[in-house]
Amino acid sequence: MGAVEQMELFPSATADEIKYVRQQLKKYPEMRRTITVLSQKPALNDIEQKVLAKYKRKTEALETAIQCILDDEIREILHYRFILHHERWAAVSKWSRFTDRSLDRKVRDGVKAIAGTLKLTQDID
Repeated sequence: MGAVEQMELFPSATADEIKYVRQQLKKYPEMRRTITVLSQKPALNDIEQKVLAKYKRKTEALETAIQCILDDEIREILHYRFILHHERWAAVSKWSRFTDRSLDRKVRDGVKAIAGTLKLTQDID
């Protein structure tokens, strides 16, 4: 008799998906700036319209996924680091009650939660 494989109700994000989300979070400020610049242009060509739509979708998905993080502290750290675009050392200074390794662990947990939300909503490319 063969082994029974249990499926997850909400599949966990893979290592590659978590890595992808981390890259998207690092790219977030660039995407927001591009959205701002393109939104101010009076006329957009087809490529600019596609980029604008794609970046709006991606930034909104990231912002929503961050808001879905259950742990208030982790949500605040991820918002500070990636949405407000503060460097790691600034976050370590702000949350000085944590060691830098503890803060890094919270960021990893947050990125994993974001990846899980994006996978659930099918917002991972």
